[in-house]
Amino acid sequence: MNRHRDSQSIQTRATSPSQTRPRDVPLISIITVVLNAADTLERTILSVLKQNFDDLEYVIIDGGSTDGSLDIIRRYESEICYWRSEPDNGLYDAMNKGVRASRGRWVLFLGADDLLVGNLRDIAPLLSDERTVYYGDVYMPKRHVIYDGRFSAYKIMFANICQQAIFYPRGVFESYSFDTRYKVWADHAFNIVCYGDPRFRFKYIRKLVCFYNDHSGVSANTVDATFQADRGSLIRAHFSSVLFLAYLLRSRASKFKHWASSFLTPKT
Repeated sequence: MNRHRDSQSIQTRATSPSQTRPRDVPLISIITVVLNAADTLERTILSVLKQNFDDLEYVIIDGGSTDGSLDIIRRYESEICYWRSEPDNGLYDAMNKGVRASRGRWVLFLGADDLLVGNLRDIAPLLSDERTVYYGDVYMPKRHVIYDGRFSAYKIMFANICQQAIFYPRGVFESYSFDTRYKVWADHAFNIVCYGDPRFRFKYIRKLVCFYNDHSGVSANTVDATFQADRGSLIRAHFSSVLFLAYLLRSRASKFKHWASSFLTPKT
């Protein structure tokens, strides 16, 4: 696992004296952000550390946990390339910090209650174009489904690619960061913006990347009202007028269907 050094009291990078890899920059950075996830964090960490893949750095950003999460991180800090613990402005602020701390040519975000199950040795050869966002699938155990195959521009207006299945090229973060106004679905906003940028393309790889915890995951169970209010303007700004029109038509049809259903349902 690729390691590098930083010296701060609550921010550490593990180093290996025997490291002699000629490549200074790791191929893949995996970033986990955590706040009080002691019940699940160790399994998440081990799912990364057990990968039989050296061209990797693992970054953990903790938001000031008080439940024992830091003890777990310290238990494995010799194998974690970088970690820090300090208060933050929510999930996506922590993810932005993780991006700034990481150095990999591709970046994958793994939740503190998720498991990396994809074999990075099989996935790495597919990451060939540094202007392409590669994405695969996740398994959602609560729903018992594999989510969610190939995405088109139309599909991504209404549904998001699961963050834990996406390998972002470093160049994406040279242009964009997660908008922290969106507390739950900033990753959906981010993907809409990136999908609409002609400099980048999205490519589906038929690989199961992660077991995604849809039992308790925040984004799986919470509505982001700010994102919902802004979604139309994001699509209008970054997608074609034809797609924006399609978005408006489907959204209004959905609202009408909901209204009609509530109006026609007999009262008891």
